[in-house]
Amino acid sequence: MLSFRASIVVTMLATFALSLGVMLWQRRAEEAPMPNPATLTSAVGQRPATPVAASASLVQSVAQPVPVQEERKLTSLANGAPVPSSTDPAQMPVQIVFKHRDRLNKFEARIVNTSGDSLSIDVSVLSASTHHASQTQVDVGAYLQSRFGIDDGLDMQSGDQVTLRRHPYRDLVMQIP
Repeated sequence: MLSFRASIVVTMLATFALSLGVMLWQRRAEEAPMPNPATLTSAVGQRPATPVAASASLVQSVAQPVPVQEERKLTSLANGAPVPSSTDPAQMPVQIVFKHRDRLNKFEARIVNTSGDSLSIDVSVLSASTHHASQTQVDVGAYLQSRFGIDDGLDMQSGDQVTLRRHPYRDLVMQIP
């Protein structure tokens, strides 16, 4: 039979091991590759995963691009209905979520690539208070996610304008709430 001190040590080690395992499991779940929606619906016997509710700490889910000021050229069909011309660039296949880091009083962003190709995205942040611009480049693998923020030299705060740029896609411009 174990002594009282030995049982406390064993309990502490078991608690530590369990806590470490849970933290690693959660981290691995955050970094898990995004499933391909096309293969989920076409696979026999599989159903698409149900969406997971976002946590309260997420500030903005999918960013909507700011309308472009330039006038777009339209071509018309035989029935007269205008359609966008083929020269219009496609929307960038990414989703972006901003999270406030309380300890640093700064924002961090998580970007999810929803396409089957790896993307190298130029990110620029224009400060609303100082009008100072900072830039970095973020590489995101196919159906994976990546983070950027203060660790990458981007001092993001509420009200700043973030621009994602990747040729041949349209620029994605959003404001941090």
